[in-house]
Amino acid sequence: MSWLSRQAETIEAAAATLTALVAVAALIGVKFQLDETERLQKAQSARETYRAHLALAAPPQTLRSPRIPVS
Repeated sequence: MSWLSRQAETIEAAAATLTALVAVAALIGVKFQLDETERLQKAQSARETYRAHLALAAPPQTLRSPRIPVS
């Protein structure tokens, strides 16, 4: 019997464990990516809402100083 044949069960167990660890790491990565995407979407929505509010609240021409005619 070769060494590989004798150690087959141990190698298979190690491979299964490594596969499980990689799967768990992938799930953690997906969770992180989804959370970050949600955070970015909320920030972008807040910026768009604020810009729309500014556009409706005070048009730029109303913020200028009145011109006083010089005689």
